[in-house]
Amino acid sequence: MVSKDGDSLGDGSLNANFVRYVLAAETLYPDILDPVERLNLAANTTRPVWVTMEVPRDAKPGHYSGKVAVKAAGNVRLDFTFKLEVLPLTLPAPKDWKFHLDLWQNPFAVARWHRVEPWSDEHFRLMEPYWRMLAEAGQKCLTVSLFHHPWGAQVYDGFEEMVTWTRKSDGTWEYDFSILDKYVAFAERVGLDDQINCYSMIPWTNSFRYIDAKSGDWKDVGAIAGNPAYEEIWGPFLKALEQHSKEKGWGGRLTIAIDERGEKQVLAATGILKKYAPSIQLSSASNHPPSDFTINDWSSTFGTSVDPNMVQERNSRGLKTTFYVCCNPTRPNTFTFSPPAESAWMGLYAAAQNRSGFLRWAYNSWNENPFYDTKYWPQVWAAGDCFMIYPGPRSSIRFERLREGIQDYEKIYILRKLAAKQLNDPRVKKAVKELDAALAVIDHQSVTNNTAASVQVKDVNVSILQLSRLVICPSSLVQSL
Repeated sequence: MVSKDGDSLGDGSLNANFVRYVLAAETLYPDILDPVERLNLAANTTRPVWVTMEVPRDAKPGHYSGKVAVKAAGNVRLDFTFKLEVLPLTLPAPKDWKFHLDLWQNPFAVARWHRVEPWSDEHFRLMEPYWRMLAEAGQKCLTVSLFHHPWGAQVYDGFEEMVTWTRKSDGTWEYDFSILDKYVAFAERVGLDDQINCYSMIPWTNSFRYIDAKSGDWKDVGAIAGNPAYEEIWGPFLKALEQHSKEKGWGGRLTIAIDERGEKQVLAATGILKKYAPSIQLSSASNHPPSDFTINDWSSTFGTSVDPNMVQERNSRGLKTTFYVCCNPTRPNTFTFSPPAESAWMGLYAAAQNRSGFLRWAYNSWNENPFYDTKYWPQVWAAGDCFMIYPGPRSSIRFERLREGIQDYEKIYILRKLAAKQLNDPRVKKAVKELDAALAVIDHQSVTNNTAASVQVKDVNVSILQLSRLVICPSSLVQSL
């Protein structure tokens, strides 16, 4: 990509991937982005190519053009011309984005797919590109399983304990944090150095696994939040976890995460957390708002009625208030069969509703063969519900569009700050109103058909571009555009 002044964006800035199709709801859908340079096609067939342009942070503003060449047997060549406009403002690095992204990672799926021992050096080496790709999307949270199957066995590769609990012969507890320590250190190295979400004080089975020191066997104990046995189990562990967190320098980053549990149980668990480990924060995804307990990072089910005044009050206190989609709703969502614009729409919904970000329960919980079919346990999880990327790692159209929406969220945040200083300019004032109007359309009922999200995303993007040209471009450049 070269400008008319001879400035170049560099050879590595443009990336092309063949789009591969995969089964979803018994139909083939385009989703996998395959980085191969060659692909065999049958005669008289076509194949989409997904082109991504990564603009270097030191790129000079201006208009650029370039070509992607497609070659076939018999010296056949097709050139596709691309044009790009670079404006004189740069997004912060992904780790500094305001958007709070929480896609849950599954390290055990990587170990199974690549046939390596969990937590071996080879396992960490293979995980690195997956976790780096997530960090480049602005991911803020590391998913930690404190014990065996905190969600039961709902995915193909169940989550195993990252802390080993041992009950000694005298009835006291001993905890081995070595796997957790290695995992957090690895995450910090690849760019996931913000929040550590530990699941969960309230597992779906209300059962906890530990090693019995006397017999050497694994055993399970049942305990429901609010019962005396529950406090006997969790009190000592929370004390040890808090102390370990302080020793490792994780203060303020570690949370106990609770997923879709009833308010009565959450209240009971929170009371124990504050009693034994007051410095550890709480995060929760639920369909009921916080009441008389503080959730530092609260994600509400998409479509749940949430008081905007409460959201604003939480924002003013520095608390995070996100939203999530999962096996529902049918739309908008990020299923394999969802219109890709719905993934981008998530970031705009967060901006429109004053939310901190977005949560999705599965980044890479693959089924047996995700390259063939994206469904798993279809009675519950729709195709693509369990993962957004593919082994390799290979990105997806869904994941790239989600990242696009997050970047739009960042642009809106930056543009509002810049525009606030220029509202004496009637053109800026008008452009802000038009952006507000485009965002005002977006709510939990606005995506009513397969094209609605695409229209709304395009309308917001038009407003973003218009406001960008007014508040960040020199007047001489604005006149020439």
